[in-house]
This record gives sequence, C-alpha cells and structure tokens, in this order.
Amino acid sequence: MNKNYSIETIDRLINGKNVLKFINFDDDDEVYNSFDRLVVLVYNLFRDKDNEQHRNITLIGNINDYSDELVLPDTVDAQYQLIIIRSYTSTELDEEDSIPIYTKLLNKSQSYAINIRECQFEQHPNFFQQSQIINDNRYDLISIFPNCNGINKVYLVCGADQRLIYYKDNQKCYERAENEIKAMELLKENPNFVLLIDHHDDKENQIFHIITEYCDGGDLAQEYKLLTDLNQFFEESDISEYISQLFNILLELDNNGIVHCDIKPSNIFIHDGTLTLGDFGCCKFIDEYQDTQNQNIEQPIVISNLKFIDNEISEPSIFDMDSNTLQTKATRGTIGYISPEAKNRQYAQSCDIFSIGSTMLKLLCCHQDDRNNHELFKSKGEIIISETRYSKQLIDFIHLLLDQSPKNRESLQQLLNLYIEAITNQDSITFNVNTPFP
Repeated sequence: MNKNYSIETIDRLINGKNVLKFINFDDDDEVYNSFDRLVVLVYNLFRDKDNEQHRNITLIGNINDYSDELVLPDTVDAQYQLIIIRSYTSTELDEEDSIPIYTKLLNKSQSYAINIRECQFEQHPNFFQQSQIINDNRYDLISIFPNCNGINKVYLVCGADQRLIYYKDNQKCYERAENEIKAMELLKENPNFVLLIDHHDDKENQIFHIITEYCDGGDLAQEYKLLTDLNQFFEESDISEYISQLFNILLELDNNGIVHCDIKPSNIFIHDGTLTLGDFGCCKFIDEYQDTQNQNIEQPIVISNLKFIDNEISEPSIFDMDSNTLQTKATRGTIGYISPEAKNRQYAQSCDIFSIGSTMLKLLCCHQDDRNNHELFKSKGEIIISETRYSKQLIDFIHLLLDQSPKNRESLQQLLNLYIEAITNQDSITFNVNTPFP
C-alpha cells in the first residue's frame, strides 16, 4: 500500500473496476458540521479544448453517511483529475468566497483510499471556467450530465451562495418547458417535489432556462447502478417504502390536476433520505378526470426508429413525436415505462401508476440473475420477478400496477388496500389508507 498523505493506493476491485474509498468522513464531527456532503467528480483534463471544460468533468457520486465508496466509470482516462467539492446547505462563507474544492491527479489503473481529514480544501475562484448569467445571477458550470438528450441540456452548477444546483436549458420545445415551469410553480412549497429556484424565458434566442435544487442522494437510476456495481440488490423493505412514498406523491399530483407521464428511476431523486419527484417536462394537466374504463386499449406496441444516446444511465424521454404511424403513437414518457393508454394519447393517473410499477420492476431486477427481466418486459410485456428474493404479495402487487387495463389500476386507494391487507403482519408500509381518493 502506497501512502501519500491524504491519498493511498489500495488493493480493491469491484467487478474488475477500480474504486475510490473515502475514510474519516463524519457529519457529526465538529470540524465538518458546517457542510452537508462531499460531491465527487472526475476530470479528463487532457481532452480540454476551448470552452469545453464542463464537458470533460463527470459527476460520479456523493459521499455521506450512507455511501463512502464509488466505482470509477469506464469513461475515465488513464490519467485524470479527482475533484471533491464541499457542498453547503447553509454556507458560512462570505459572498466573495468561492466553493472549497480538493483536486488530485490520479491513475485509472489504481484504486485509492481518500482520507478526508487530510485533504486540503482550497478556494479556486477561477477553477470552473464557464458560467451562465440568468436573471442577473451568475452560475458557474461544473459538469454537463452525459444522459442529456436533444431536447435539453442539464448541468451541475454552483450559485453565488455556494449551493450546488441543477441548470437546464431547453432549446427545442417550448411546450415542454412551459409545462415544467407551471407544474413546479404549483408544487413549489411541497418537499415531495424538486424545488424550482429560478427560471427565465429568453424569447429572443428561444431558450428556456430552468434552475432547480440539487438532490444530495442522486436518483434511483444511480442507486440501481451502484447496487449492481457492488453485486447487491434492493431489499423488499426498501421497495415497500418507495411504493409508499411514491403513492403519496401521486396523491399530491392528483390534488393539483397533474399527470407526470414520465415517472422512471432517473426522474425520482433522493433528497435528505426521502424520494423527490422531478422533471415535469412531459406532464399533462387534467381539468377533469378522464374515464378510460371503457376504452379499447391495444396491446403494447414497439416504438422504433428512435435516436438513443450512448452510455446513458437512463433511457431518453419521448415528447410530441411528429408521426402518425402506429410505431410512434407514444408522445410522452419513456419506452418501457409508458402505459398502454398513454400510447393512445389517453392521460390519467392510471398512466403514472403503471410507470411506478415499471420503475419498481426495474429495481427488482438489480440482482445479477435478474438483470434482463426489465428488458423482457419492455420488449415482450413479460413480468418476471425472483420468487427467492421477493414475497408473493409484492410480486402480485407489481402485477396489479402493470395491468394492461387502466380500469384495474385506476384507484390508488383500491390498490393499496389490497397490498396493505396482504402485508399487515409485516408492518412494512406506512401509507395512510384513509386518504380520500376520487
């Protein structure tokens, strides 16, 4: 083991990949109680060209009480710069100060243990080279997310108050951006939804700028990837808790007349240990409840000829495709998570219930023996869940969520009553079954 003050090499691999192990990180320690978490990025600095720094910096995860180890992504160059940012919830820094960071040049061929107590965090006001001015506020661009699609670009940025936040610019679809702003304004005071911080409609350049809070726990797609990297899987108690939180979120959406239309792991964030729903660009506002009980719903259709982004964490969303062919009837959502009725442009809360079912099915495919199961569901509609890892009650409930008929999943109340009755003895869900639902 090579010791180098704050960093030492270690002999550790996960699935053949090198890792970064963080030690001596303790939120309860008096020295560290002023900041909330550590944000870890890798920088392929030798690729840099003019105004391209943020494209070569990749966020790989957060370090907190729940996670102290990260797997190096395949996209890291043979030699890269490690960047660790101290992220503040309520900063004690002066306005003229910059966010404190630690940097170190490392080799992809090695795993490292990073001793946080020994890391010398310094202020580098000009480290991040690009910035964006929105409503007279400056935001330093840190990293662009690799799974951005052709509809918008999403960046990790730092505001003047040292908070890390998300910045999204939308250059392709005004309706999508307007939907997102309208929904987030309605839900602004609700902690179950990603907080809208600022926005600006640049009519001259036809760009919508949206600033939202940064969720410290990442999203469920990242959580899925982390567990697969570590050869672990979601426990049933975790899945039950997620279902409870998501159904409470759906009740809030229903109270505001919103159908999200794009619930999937990468749009479900983790903030302060609880689930938070974001990305309302595909949402639909329902003035009156749409009765889909007697609609003739077709079997799942194959959606083809779509452009996918390489090396994505999550699948791309679809929005208002300009084709009348059967293969492109789905207009809002993500392949594999779109309900049968949404494929026929029929939007109601049953659509979101189906998407939650597909999201939970994806999480239940985390074990190495199950990882093709969600692809089978996407391509053939087959629902396969391990009976050795998960109970019959949970498996049956997922089948209910994914029922092809919206009539059979139209009521959260009815679905939860069935599930709660089956697991009462386990006491593993806290949803209030007395919550009124129309």
